[in-house]
Amino acid sequence: MAERFRIQDELLDPAPAFEAVRDPACGAIASFVGTVRGNSDGKPVLHLHYEVQESMALRQFERMAEALRAEHGVQHVAIHHRRGQVPVGGVSVVIAVS
Repeated sequence: MAERFRIQDELLDPAPAFEAVRDPACGAIASFVGTVRGNSDGKPVLHLHYEVQESMALRQFERMAEALRAEHGVQHVAIHHRRGQVPVGGVSVVIAVS
């Protein structure tokens, strides 16, 4: 199963990242879902805006996956990241490993 790296403008749903790493040979899926919080250093936040140099970001995702495989025996990695404006409470990144 290939790693799934994605940068998208649409809302992020964690389910596709989980499916990308699902494997009957692996006993678990561990995940991180990053959301936009409503304050930073006591100041209100309305949204975050993510700009991405896509080819560079995708190469970095691959490097992180390689490190996880080498250091922790992870089999599969999926990293899905939002681009553009993400409101408070919105999902900005999903990382899943198995």
